[in-house]
Amino acid sequence: MTSDTTRCSNSTAASLACAILGVCVVYIVVLDWRFPYIHQIPVFDLDYITTVMMMFARNWWIEGPWQMLFSMPYAPLSVETATPDLRYAMYQSWPPGAVLPLYLVALLTGTEPNITMVNWLNVAGHGLIALFLSLAAYFTANLLRRPRIEGVVLAIVAACLVLFPRGAVYFFSQIYAFDTHIVVYYALLLFAVALELGASNRSSARRYYWLQIAILICGLFVDWLFYFVFAVWFVLRLVGAWTDRGSPMKRKEAWALTALPLVTFAVFLIWRFRTPGSIAAKDGVIASIEELAWKLVYRIGETSDHPVSSVRFFPAFYESHRFYYWDTAPVLIGVGFVICLVLSVALLITSRTDSVARKASFGLFSMFLLSIVPAYAQMIVLKQHTYIHPWSLAKVVVPLAMVPGVFLPLMAAAVLQRWLSGWSNGWWKSVGRIAGTVGVLAFALWIGTEAWPRQTPYILGRIDPAGAVPWLTIHDMTSYRDVVFSPDFETVPFGAEAAVSGKLVYRARSFAEVDRKVNYVCGAFQVVIVHKGEDADPTFDGRTPKYVIRIGGLTLTRFSDYPGAAKGCP
Repeated sequence: MTSDTTRCSNSTAASLACAILGVCVVYIVVLDWRFPYIHQIPVFDLDYITTVMMMFARNWWIEGPWQMLFSMPYAPLSVETATPDLRYAMYQSWPPGAVLPLYLVALLTGTEPNITMVNWLNVAGHGLIALFLSLAAYFTANLLRRPRIEGVVLAIVAACLVLFPRGAVYFFSQIYAFDTHIVVYYALLLFAVALELGASNRSSARRYYWLQIAILICGLFVDWLFYFVFAVWFVLRLVGAWTDRGSPMKRKEAWALTALPLVTFAVFLIWRFRTPGSIAAKDGVIASIEELAWKLVYRIGETSDHPVSSVRFFPAFYESHRFYYWDTAPVLIGVGFVICLVLSVALLITSRTDSVARKASFGLFSMFLLSIVPAYAQMIVLKQHTYIHPWSLAKVVVPLAMVPGVFLPLMAAAVLQRWLSGWSNGWWKSVGRIAGTVGVLAFALWIGTEAWPRQTPYILGRIDPAGAVPWLTIHDMTSYRDVVFSPDFETVPFGAEAAVSGKLVYRARSFAEVDRKVNYVCGAFQVVIVHKGEDADPTFDGRTPKYVIRIGGLTLTRFSDYPGAAKGCP
């Protein structure tokens, strides 16, 4: 017995190592597609969000997250935006959880958040999503006691479906946002669920259950998707406990889980109300609640500001799947969902008399629903958000990888196996098992090749690393005490240019305009005038600057110290 157990453990470890190695190989293959993106700011539709997230992390790096109460101001810190009230507004529509990894990486490396750091973190997140979903696929195959080769191949296929699509490569190279980062937690949760279902004893299963709760809590502070995820996860656990197909749940535990999203949302509201410079701080709590309610209705697409009807939404939603993934991807997801529903019912019906098979079938059914229902529920309910933000489709990698890529072949093979179990002829059973495995492997090969990109050119957006140079120059050549003006251009709060440069650049053509802008600034400061071109005339409004720097396609001129406002300063 001990020898058999050891051989089984060694076989499992070897096959798991092969699965992980295969995922790593696929990841290394697609890394080459990302290198043109890594050192540039995004150049695509509505791509300001990545640089704005970097600005949030940079503000935390400079000011300290606790001192800011994890706030996300629209403008970078500067002498003329020294207080929360001077930073225009605070971003409060989403919790700040997606900013935290950027800040922690900066803290660990001792490096101020920058474009390259953000892009590499995004790329690493994509790899983690592929790894977590691949491991979920592997352990799901083990749950059904399928041959180990099926688990290895399906794990690699799941990675291909996550890593190959052109939209996923773009989103997870350039668009770091709440919608993209939350997918890491989503994939990790599915992996934890698979571990719980396959746990060898009750104590191990309980540990994986608590791990899921920890992941859910973290995700609830990152993106609203996890409220949908939690709802589906909780309902499935309740149904499993009630039907004796899942883990038992006591009444107190059920009430505690019911309260969990309410508590996290209450924490979000407290953060929203108490953040310096917030709507609540300026206009009161009622105004903040009204704005939040309006934003929810706005994201649903039912306001006159930006109405998005279902008739307008669904055709665009379908075409977006085709563009960012591939032509047949939405059909595979839709047809796979319907077939998996039918196969799930068949498995649940045929396992009624076997307690072990009953729990395994319900666990498979739960994972299947958890991998697709929350993602599409959020995208459809908040359809205006999905309609205007293409990166919302980043979460499609989860249902794409898990439904047609993993659950469809596994469920089909499991139904075939159940059907064959009633046969008395052992030869036909063996043939059926071999046919099931061959079918799984053939389907995996086909869908993996379907995911391989065929579009030319492959890369989305424009490759323009030089696009960030002028703004990085302003960041590198100015300091906190500089107020920046330009006769040629300006930056706006919550914009890519202001986020990269770390400065608001105000348009001015005379010192009279400059003086009107800086008359409230407290403490000594300097005025920096920025001209386009390194050969620009450094004089401004007839005055000669104190210092001139020509670099990065710009001419930066610094004028004499200003004493600051005499009144209204602490």
